[in-house]
Amino acid sequence: MASLLPARPLFIGLMLAVASITASFTTSHAAETSPAPAHNAATLGERLLGEITSADELNGNDGSFYQRHHLALEAGSLVEFELGGALRGSLSLFGPSGQWLTATHDDPEEAPVRLRQRIGEDGDYLVVVSGRDARSFGPYFLDSRQLEMLDGGTITAPVELTGWLDGIDNRYQLQIEEAGLYIINMRSQDLDAFLELTGPEGFALSDDDSGHGLDARLTTLLDAGEYTLVARASHGYGQGVYSLDISAQAMPDDNDMHNGGPLALDTRVSGWFHGKEIDYQITLSERLEVVIDMQSADFDSYLTLVGDDIMLSDDDGGDGLDARIEALLEPGQYTIRAGSFGSGSGRFSLSTRTSAVTDEGGDNALQSMLRP
Repeated sequence: MASLLPARPLFIGLMLAVASITASFTTSHAAETSPAPAHNAATLGERLLGEITSADELNGNDGSFYQRHHLALEAGSLVEFELGGALRGSLSLFGPSGQWLTATHDDPEEAPVRLRQRIGEDGDYLVVVSGRDARSFGPYFLDSRQLEMLDGGTITAPVELTGWLDGIDNRYQLQIEEAGLYIINMRSQDLDAFLELTGPEGFALSDDDSGHGLDARLTTLLDAGEYTLVARASHGYGQGVYSLDISAQAMPDDNDMHNGGPLALDTRVSGWFHGKEIDYQITLSERLEVVIDMQSADFDSYLTLVGDDIMLSDDDGGDGLDARIEALLEPGQYTIRAGSFGSGSGRFSLSTRTSAVTDEGGDNALQSMLRP
């Protein structure tokens, strides 16, 4: 009986022909709809204009699209890239050997998007502009510039500078030419800032988060002389750019300062904290309900109350980072210690309010009116 199937060589030949035609059509169609994107060459300081569309390169990890730009960068320079425009985008930086170096954080509130990096070697670097997700399209501009940087050495107040941290502390020899009140701010979007200041006769201060967010701030009275200022990342962890500014402020009136000693009840005084607890004494002639408040805009207040076999402390019992202690106290003498939680320095206010106990049984009931 004759077979109805074509000979095997003929069947294979037909299949190869179909595959060849299909491949040719697919290649032609891809060439028309997805042209190979150009790797744009750029110069540091030049503004680049672009637009992310569905015709750009596809990120198979999250479905976003991206474009690439090449820049020649020099070793030792600190460069900053800023992405703006309608695009909800992000930035990544790759080194001369194609190694990933850094990328922007995916923070939808951050505008504009900035990326900074210390360049380790001369070469051709790749900056990638990407949409934040598969639905991110639109025009953008990319600016770049080199930042002036000082990672140590001798500085004289007042001064403003930019530095870079990468696991090693940056040390400055700070010259104070005129005694006065100084504020030292260390700010960074890349790391948790930490400041240390040491000087003559055992002077030492440090601060972690007294500035905005994770920024560090020292507010202190300094005599003329030389100090060592250390800028580092908190806990030694973190890489990135920081700014350091040191400014002189108007001196506080010494008549307004009450740094320790006897303290009258139901009063408010101002003091100056230098990193060492300040002791105040109060005396009660009768059983009273006492409220003690310590407030400061310069550091995180911390209170301790000692006496008559009691010891109480508080960090943030007041508003924000202010401290508050409320206690029913027997007649006697007590010590109030004004300090800081962790680190910090600056001006503070300390106040006491008292009210008599009306219930002789000791139920801690208070008079409805507190003394002013």
